[in-house]
Amino acid sequence: MIDANERAVLMDIGVAEITADVEHTMHTSVKEFVGSVRTASPQFILGERYDAKDDVYSLGATCHFMFTGKRLFDEVERKPVLPIMIVTAVPQVAALQPDVPAPMKVLLQASLHRTRERRPSLAEFIECLERPDNAAILSRELERQGAEERSYSVIRVMDNGASFFADLAGDDVSPGSEYTIVRKLAPLSVPSYQKDIVPEKWIAEAVLKHINQNVGYFKIIGKRWEESRHATGIASLGLSLSGGRWVEFEKFTDTVREGDLVLKNSV
Repeated sequence: MIDANERAVLMDIGVAEITADVEHTMHTSVKEFVGSVRTASPQFILGERYDAKDDVYSLGATCHFMFTGKRLFDEVERKPVLPIMIVTAVPQVAALQPDVPAPMKVLLQASLHRTRERRPSLAEFIECLERPDNAAILSRELERQGAEERSYSVIRVMDNGASFFADLAGDDVSPGSEYTIVRKLAPLSVPSYQKDIVPEKWIAEAVLKHINQNVGYFKIIGKRWEESRHATGIASLGLSLSGGRWVEFEKFTDTVREGDLVLKNSV
């Protein structure tokens, strides 16, 4: 908590967990959820044995709010849906607030990883806060996160850019999934990372139609707003009523090129 003089104060609000094997924690004995769902780790929600890395997740969730201005899964308002999202979805770190060092995005993404082993220790977390430009875990985690962002290469463009084939690299993917096509640009030197990065340019959206011998066939798609018949009828009477839905349609474009990357859209 922050007092009137803007000093941080440690508060005991009675929801601490005891992790020793000889002790029964409140969570395991009462079998009820105690605390804030938005700051709870997937393991805590699933009722697994509590671990210090779950505290790191909760600390990361708190810092996510501090550094981005948004709570985890802020778009989810229904309480019954929140635990499902925390267990199944991957939190994505939004844009950081001004004056927050860029490496904090890497730290937060690591702290909110669904796998305990991938989260930093508390000591590593503190090191990142104290030395955001050269903490050892940041370089290692940046490489890991880059490797996890699976992408597929466009190997042939068809129908004047309306469709294309991509090498699925042996991954188990499902037809009907939506993807984003991006293009690598010239490297940029980023002082805070002390290395060059390769930015990406958004090109188009696509849906995977079918797979044949590890080659995926994709169709470029767009979305348009389609008014419902009820809303159209009301409008003819001079009344205003919003109604309708977004409809996907196959889109013809000549912007996709061989060598572009196909990225799976986030859940």
